[in-house]
Amino acid sequence: FHGLDGEIVGELSMEDLTTLFPKRTMAVSLSCAGNRRKEANMIKQSKGFSWGCAAVSTSVWTGVRVADVLDYLGLLDDLSAAKYICFDGVDKLPNGTYGTSIAIETVLDPARDVLLAFEQNGERLAPDHGFPVRLLVPGFIGGRSIKWLGAVKLSAEESDSWYHYFDNRLPPPNVDQETVKSDDSWFKRPEYIINDRNINSAISAPAHDEVLALGPA
Repeated sequence: FHGLDGEIVGELSMEDLTTLFPKRTMAVSLSCAGNRRKEANMIKQSKGFSWGCAAVSTSVWTGVRVADVLDYLGLLDDLSAAKYICFDGVDKLPNGTYGTSIAIETVLDPARDVLLAFEQNGERLAPDHGFPVRLLVPGFIGGRSIKWLGAVKLSAEESDSWYHYFDNRLPPPNVDQETVKSDDSWFKRPEYIINDRNINSAISAPAHDEVLALGPA
């Protein structure tokens, strides 16, 4: 855990996380920001995998509130300059580690229950799901719930992770792929970030273009 000056102010073991703080257990559905992109691609081709309506999963998660941990470490004593909490994973990707930042008011909102999660469906996290601890941001796109969490930092600025800017953004419809290739500042405009998910529903059956036989009158 890092303060505004970047200095490490505390390190917590898994035993610390699981014994020092009140635990929260809740069912949370996570979905990819590109869920149902296939339908959008039928109108106009976009960038990214052509997800159908099933890039969603629901689990019962257990963890501790990020706000409680920050308070324990004294990081909430002076928030006059802090605007974001930055979270970084430990996975090594082509453009650095996967990281993001969440507005501090969201992290501290007791109604949000932003967690450091270490259990899924009553068992310790499996490696594929972020062992030993991951971020869990209910109501946000899955891409903000950083797996294999390695560092938490207070910051006056948004995360500097490449993936925070160039993943999970939605420029306006008049901005095409060629435009953003020549001017990537579109990805850095805060109004185009995808965080909160809209409630939506999808028809799972019948399938698209499926022909149904008429039953008896």
